Amino acid sequence: TVVHLALIGAGLGVVLMATRGVNVISFTEPLQLVTSGAEYESLYAIWKYVHGLTVYADHTRIPFAGSFYNWFYYVFYGEITKWILGALSLGDAWLPTITRLITATGMVYGTWITARLFLEFPAAGDDNLKRLGLAFALLIFFGPLMGFFGIATQPDIWGFAFDVTAIYVFLRLYERRPLVGIVLFCLFAYLAWSFKQIFVFSTGAVGLFLLLHRDWKMLGALIAVSCFGWGVTLALGTPQYVKAI
Repeated sequence: TVVHLALIGAGLGVVLMATRGVNVISFTEPLQLVTSGAEYESLYAIWKYVHGLTVYADHTRIPFAGSFYNWFYYVFYGEITKWILGALSLGDAWLPTITRLITATGMVYGTWITARLFLEFPAAGDDNLKRLGLAFALLIFFGPLMGFFGIATQPDIWGFAFDVTAIYVFLRLYERRPLVGIVLFCLFAYLAWSFKQIFVFSTGAVGLFLLLHRDWKMLGALIAVSCFGWGVTLALGTPQYVKAI
């Protein structure tokens, strides 16, 4: 049936992702391999964060290295990496391994929250739709379109996962406690944006939803809270950060 084929396809995606992971992640030696385009930019920026150096430096000057993603990506990966390196007394050579494992953890979380989104809403009460929802959640984060990004030092996995979380929170709370739902939605949507600044998809989708439903109060709250978060971040950021973003 379609359901079984979907689950088999999703399972094959997981196997393929595991095969990729085995070849670039090792617990016995610190592998230095390329997994995606420009991964070295992120690795260098996170290395600078770990060592207390300036992350957002002028990339037009030596060593011509830029940090072009948003601030929380470097803080999130940098703090976890710094803690693990210190706790296990590891050298800098292990930084790629640790950061790729952080991304892989985001794949697992993203799959879980996406599955919850499907199981609790469109698939509620329908076992076949629940299975399809699980297959689709796996396909999104472990499938061929995600590819090596699932195990690379990149902000996309966690940014996407927080974007899905924002939608999940909104759907859970909008009918019962709309203002709380909007505020929590904006929080997770902000986290997605703070990983990579292109992640405004959920904000646009929910904004259109509120506009079509003519919920002017909640639409106003969405605009106000979102603009406040973005505005404060840019106001507090360094000139080089603002230029990069």
